[in-house]
Amino acid sequence: MGAELATRHLIELGHRRLAFVSGSVNSVNRRERLRGFRSALESAGLDPADAIVWPGADTTEFGDKDAAELGRNASRELLSRPRPPTGFVAINDMCAIGICRGAKDVGLRAGRDVAVVGFDDILLADLFEPPLTTVRQPLPEMAAETFQQLRARIESAPAAGRSLLIGPRLVIRESTAPAPTTVPAQSTAPALAAAGAEDVEAG
Repeated sequence: MGAELATRHLIELGHRRLAFVSGSVNSVNRRERLRGFRSALESAGLDPADAIVWPGADTTEFGDKDAAELGRNASRELLSRPRPPTGFVAINDMCAIGICRGAKDVGLRAGRDVAVVGFDDILLADLFEPPLTTVRQPLPEMAAETFQQLRARIESAPAAGRSLLIGPRLVIRESTAPAPTTVPAQSTAPALAAAGAEDVEAG
């Protein structure tokens, strides 16, 4: 749902050439976010096969610095292509911050030439320049509900479990803007050799 919100926001701003940037998509949450990305494209009548999925790394586990470097590598490589994306959906906020920096490396600016959406709404998202549009997960509500469920189980007879969906929220800041009227010019800066970039067909 969060990835759908992020992708739909970019589509509503007029972006049609989109990229999904993550590490390996072998983990459950990354597969689900990729599914949400593709679902939003399909709902808007766009072909997911025309979008870019940039896994960029084989590992499913990496720290903040690794995520930022992954995003930076992705944007430097993708924005140097003949048909660069104008909008990016990042697997998390640190990856999105890296994408913004990579855009700057090739002479472009997030929030003006390209749009970038992160995920998690970490503290740095609002402090970064430009402030990052991101998907906020309702962690306090989730924690409170978990506590209430546990307390009810302790204080009463065992009962059947239940599933509760608490929706994420899109926080719109300055890293996203309407699609440029012209596609960002291909930079003359050398693209960083980043393994794993690929266009993938819808699955």
